[in-house]
Amino acid sequence: MSFRLRLARRDDVDDLIFLRDEAATWLRKKGSDQWAATWRGDADHRRRLLVGVDLRATWLVTLGNHPVATVTVYDEDHPGIWLRAPHGHEPAFYLHRLIVSRQSDDCRGLGGRVLDWAAACAELAGAGWLRVDVWTTNTGLHDYYKGKGFAPAGLIPMDVLDGLGWSDYPSRALFQRKLAPRKDPNFAMDEARAAHLWDGIGFEISKSG
Repeated sequence: MSFRLRLARRDDVDDLIFLRDEAATWLRKKGSDQWAATWRGDADHRRRLLVGVDLRATWLVTLGNHPVATVTVYDEDHPGIWLRAPHGHEPAFYLHRLIVSRQSDDCRGLGGRVLDWAAACAELAGAGWLRVDVWTTNTGLHDYYKGKGFAPAGLIPMDVLDGLGWSDYPSRALFQRKLAPRKDPNFAMDEARAAHLWDGIGFEISKSG
């Protein structure tokens, strides 16, 4: 069996929630408070997942028929949380809710493949950065992103969050990875082209996650 990538559908939302809950349990055992409580509650979390699905921005990785990873990828800084960060006005792709299942050893290293795939998509779209906002207190996850080529870009300023009504937002730590854009005017983040890129990215099982 091999890992396959496709767009998530509305009927996948329960699987997306299961992956998040599974990850929260694993994180809790590691001593992290990430996702110990759902920001803004379960109903709003489901709504945000559906928004990502409807915008064709949320992707699902499967092994056989089993969902094993997900990520949401936008080409815009929708809420404007990056505007004051270094290079914040430059074209970028933005990652949200990157989650990899911990149920199988086969998934070790899969997070890195997802990041490399997203970077390849961003470069073909002409973006010079791959960005992610990370749970503020999860320093282990900060180290993970640093190990994948991301540099710290500070914290989202509190006045920015206050202006959005997000004063309780738990993912203030910003990280970004410099890319080498090679804009292809024919590239689009449609399912066929994105999956073709995915299949072309090498994958080795690794304990790094």
